[in-house]
Amino acid sequence: MADYRRRATIEAPGRLVLNDLPFRPGQQVEVLVRSEEDRAARCRELAVLLKNVQSLPSAAAVTEEEILKEIAAHRGGR
Repeated sequence: MADYRRRATIEAPGRLVLNDLPFRPGQQVEVLVRSEEDRAARCRELAVLLKNVQSLPSAAAVTEEEILKEIAAHRGGR
């Protein structure tokens, strides 16, 4: 299923209208409605988590060379 992202503003309580969607009549779609505040909170939580992971002693043992090798392997499809 192809994803199609659209931002919208709630104009009337309990109502959301989406126009000009790129789907054919009768096609089944999945709708996920998420507020921007939720996204911002998740980003803050992720930032805290990443800082905590970076402060672990085992993270200090990873060298820059190892990181670059891992990136190269990932980009190479291995």
